[in-house]
This record gives sequence, structure tokens and C-alpha cells, in this order.
Amino acid sequence: MAKKKRKMQVQEALSIEKAREVVTRIKQLEGLSKHTLENYHNLFNDLESRFSKRKLVSNFTIEDV
Repeated sequence: MAKKKRKMQVQEALSIEKAREVVTRIKQLEGLSKHTLENYHNLFNDLESRFSKRKLVSNFTIEDV
């Protein structure tokens, strides 16, 4: 039996800015209202002002949230 090659998944470090882009695009594709998309935009603005654009989402702690 031949061994299957495992696919390596490379995960890009997700900054708040990149997370905003990904979430916004997904929510647009889901057809959410303009108002709801603005709420997501405001949420990411709050995250950026509190933690800076350079903080990685994977580094958030329960205390941060």
C-alpha cells in the first residue's frame, strides 16, 4: 500500500486588519445587510484602537476579549 502524502497547511498569521478583510468578505457573500456590515466594521475599529493593527488575532486572550 502506497503512503499518502500529507498536505501541509500553512496558516498565515492573522492580523486584525486581515481578519477584517476576511470576515467582511464572508459576511458580504452571506448577504448580510449594510447595517450589519457596518457593525462588523465598527467592531474591528474598536479592536484596532484597543490592540493596534499589528496584534495577531491568535494572540488574543480571554482577558483581551
